[in-house]
Amino acid sequence: MLSAVSYPSIQAALDANSGRMIYPPSGDYLITRKIVLNKDRTGRFGPGRIIQQTADEPVIEIENASSIVVRDLTLTRA
Repeated sequence: MLSAVSYPSIQAALDANSGRMIYPPSGDYLITRKIVLNKDRTGRFGPGRIIQQTADEPVIEIENASSIVVRDLTLTRA
């Protein structure tokens, strides 16, 4: 299991670990830009809560990738 807290952001963790699952532990993760999942077999799971602070941005976007997993997370807006 690869923890997202080892990186400056969840996106940085995903970008550095193609094809792996990223675990955001319990807590709130504030974002202002969408999280992009664009590598096959990548994803996120865990009890973390992702809070999008920009009204016109999606929380997550999947681009040209397959076998994406997103589970057990709370995705919300401020």
